[in-house]
Amino acid sequence: MASTWSSMSTSLNMNKLKKLNPFDSTANATTNESNASSPSINNNSNASSSTATQQMANATATATASMANATAKMASVTTAWARNLGENLRVSSNTPSPAPVSPSSSSLSVASPQVGQNSSSPSTSPSVSPSNSSQNVPNSMNSSSGATNSPSPKNSNGHSNGNNSNSSNNVSNGNNVNNQSGNALNNSGSSALSSSLSTGNNSKKETLKGSIENNGLGVASPAFTTSLSPASLAEKKREESKREKNRKLLEDLLKEEEGKMEMLDELDITTIPVNFASMEEDMKNVQKNPQILQALKEGTDLKRYTSEVEEKLTLLERGTVGDYAAEGDAVAILYEQIISCDKVLEELEGLLTNFQTDIKNVGQEIKILQEGCKAHQVKLNNRSEVQNQLEKFIHNIHISEEMIDCLVNGQVNEMYQEYLLEFNRKVSFIETQKLIENDSHLKGVSDLDPVIKLIQDRSISKIKSYLSAYFYENFNDVNNISINHKILLRYARTYQYLFKMAPQATDEMKKTYQDTISRVFTTYFRNYASAMSRLTFKTADKNDLLGVEENRSISIFTGKRQIKDKASVFALGIRQKIVEQLQQSELIPEDSQEKRPYETLFKSMLNLLVEKVTGEITFTQDFFMEMDINMVQDMFSRVIQTLYENLREFVSNSYDSIAIFILIVIIDKYRSIMSKRLSSCLDNFFDDCHQDLMDRFFFVFDNNLMSVKNAIVKDLNSIDLQPHYVIRRYAEYNASLLYLIQIPQQTGDYPFVNKLNQNLSKLREEIERFLLRLAEAKYRDWRSRTMFLMNNYDLITSVLRERSLSSGDSQQIEKLLDMKLSDYIHDELSKPFARLLNFAKTNESFVLDVKNDEENAAEGADSATSTATPTGKVPVKEEEVKSLLEDFHKNRNAELQKIMDSIRKQFSNYSFGDRILERMIERLLESYSILHKIIFKFFPHLRKSPSCTALTQLKVDMENVLFPPTPSKNR
Repeated sequence: MASTWSSMSTSLNMNKLKKLNPFDSTANATTNESNASSPSINNNSNASSSTATQQMANATATATASMANATAKMASVTTAWARNLGENLRVSSNTPSPAPVSPSSSSLSVASPQVGQNSSSPSTSPSVSPSNSSQNVPNSMNSSSGATNSPSPKNSNGHSNGNNSNSSNNVSNGNNVNNQSGNALNNSGSSALSSSLSTGNNSKKETLKGSIENNGLGVASPAFTTSLSPASLAEKKREESKREKNRKLLEDLLKEEEGKMEMLDELDITTIPVNFASMEEDMKNVQKNPQILQALKEGTDLKRYTSEVEEKLTLLERGTVGDYAAEGDAVAILYEQIISCDKVLEELEGLLTNFQTDIKNVGQEIKILQEGCKAHQVKLNNRSEVQNQLEKFIHNIHISEEMIDCLVNGQVNEMYQEYLLEFNRKVSFIETQKLIENDSHLKGVSDLDPVIKLIQDRSISKIKSYLSAYFYENFNDVNNISINHKILLRYARTYQYLFKMAPQATDEMKKTYQDTISRVFTTYFRNYASAMSRLTFKTADKNDLLGVEENRSISIFTGKRQIKDKASVFALGIRQKIVEQLQQSELIPEDSQEKRPYETLFKSMLNLLVEKVTGEITFTQDFFMEMDINMVQDMFSRVIQTLYENLREFVSNSYDSIAIFILIVIIDKYRSIMSKRLSSCLDNFFDDCHQDLMDRFFFVFDNNLMSVKNAIVKDLNSIDLQPHYVIRRYAEYNASLLYLIQIPQQTGDYPFVNKLNQNLSKLREEIERFLLRLAEAKYRDWRSRTMFLMNNYDLITSVLRERSLSSGDSQQIEKLLDMKLSDYIHDELSKPFARLLNFAKTNESFVLDVKNDEENAAEGADSATSTATPTGKVPVKEEEVKSLLEDFHKNRNAELQKIMDSIRKQFSNYSFGDRILERMIERLLESYSILHKIIFKFFPHLRKSPSCTALTQLKVDMENVLFPPTPSKNR
């Protein structure tokens, strides 16, 4: 029971709090709205916003304190009520339970010390056995608990008499607290009676009334009154008062139960729909009850079993009434405590309602303040934006006194340039504003026009003076030009300002710089070209041609050759390094004393020109902000003219075709370099030089060709059968041109290459005719002329082979050499080995026919179809073959030795002599092989002759004779 009242009071308190706290949702929503909007309040809001916020905080603190006090009071009351209820329950638990009475009894005896009875007084009710009493009390409690959980019909006031949750709902629905408490007491006090009254037995009502009246609830016994003291009498009266209240409470409960019973009497089940589905469930539940199942199994009479159950229920109800009557005082105390708690909760409700109202008012004020803050924030942002724009505008147009003084009176330096750039930026901003805004809005800007004009005029004058003075004072030495370029590039933005403000002044500065640099470079290159000219070898003249005799190149005064090495005019020699090192930028010092070919010196001058021109192009593009090709060309016009004249002076007097060809290669190389640097300022110079060099080259080439063609052979000296010096010149000249022509082929200069190839073919034809004329004029016999031609042809081909060069003309010379070589070998072998050569020539066709017959026979061909001499008919005699074999074996080595000695004397080229001897061995082996085949075919017995030598052995023997293995001979 204590737990039942505790749960009921807790539910009542929580529902009361919910009722007294109507601002749970509204206040929270207001608070959330206030919190959400609070960040938008600007820190710069006015004093009214701060004051309202402070008031809200104070009101919130006050309401919170009041609520805390009310909550503490309610807690103390609830704690006292719980303590009293616990004490009453302990007292009730220690009091003996009333004895149950029989159904026929009309009175109920209640043994309770709280009504002033003596515990030893006899009871008027029949006695019941202890076993029955112990069983009835728990069952009554269970019955009460079951009645509490089951729904009950409504009373006459319209309130639910159900369980605690229904009572709590009634409280939350706004009914009077006293009525609710009474209903709660009725529910809890009559929960046990409702189950017995639901049976509809009217005799039970009368029994309950008699029990209440005869039990003397609230009526004191006269026997005990006379013997009590005054204090006891006062206590007695209080107890009687409490009992009177309890009696009235029980009477109310009785009336309520009577109403329920009347409703049950009037119940007509025919008018109420029956839920058969629930009946089936109830029947299933009944079948699960073990007691019912046991009764059915035993065959117990259901009517009698029902009567027994009803009697037991009646006894339980009577016992329950006594229990509730015993707890009447505790219920009354609880009722008073609930009334007290209700008052506290009402006060708390009022306090919280006022607090909610204050919160709503504060929320409205906060919204008003927020709107005001937003308006102030917009104004503040607008003013800040105006302030920023104004500050920026003033900063952009303000020209400080320090800037004016520096630009008007200061010296041009890096700090001057920084002030100048800042001033230019301000002027640009002012000009832009004048174009955008109306002049009437820029009064402050218009006032700056005189100052701006003054600064611009003085700054332009200072920059012009500074640049002119720097050009004249610092650009005097070529070696320091690159350093001065780096210094001037620091002031490139100063020149850009000058170009913007005074374009005519920049044209003047460019002209000044151009004249200064042109003067410096012209002087330098003239001195450098003059120094290089002193280092040049003596130039070849018209006496240094292919067909000119050597005597004409000897000075009549000194008797010495004018050129130290004649072959150097027609050969590359040391000049080959110039071509191989074209990628290297070698610069010859001006004070050098070493003599060099003109090609090397011109390459150094051209390399210097290209580097200087490239440097000036880069500087003009970076400093003057444009790639002015005309400016650079004008700057170097006199320098280019100096180099061009220097080149023409050499070329016009030179008959050195190789030197001119190398100069063409150098020009093409540096043209390619300038093309890669995307510069065309030297293209005209390169074109003029290339054309002049080509014209001069073919002029000298034609002179060489005509010198060979018009050469008077009787005036040309020769040394025995050795190669002629004209042919030696031609061999070197031809090899040098074939080596150099590879470079124009790579660069794509095909017109020059094609024309040169045509001229080389013409020159080769003239050389062939020249050799024939020379051989016929100098040598009377055929043998000498052949050896002379072989030596000259061999010289031409040998030079080309040494340099791994080849051409159509060289192949033609090789064919002529092979023809002469075959004729010479035949003539050389025809005397000592005439019999063998004639025998081989005569029987060569016979041996060939025999070989064909053998091949045809092997293939199964008809021998009658062969036109050869039949096998067995030998065109020679055995004696002739034997004599020829012995003669060749006997004289072979001696004759070969004589031939070798003659060849070594007649041909100076040792390799060419070895080549002749090898060809002789091959010719002798071919002739001897014919003799050897005839012996093997027709005279096999001669193979055993000591004179008959195998072919391989014969070759080894002849090589040992012609090429003895001595260290002195290098094959």
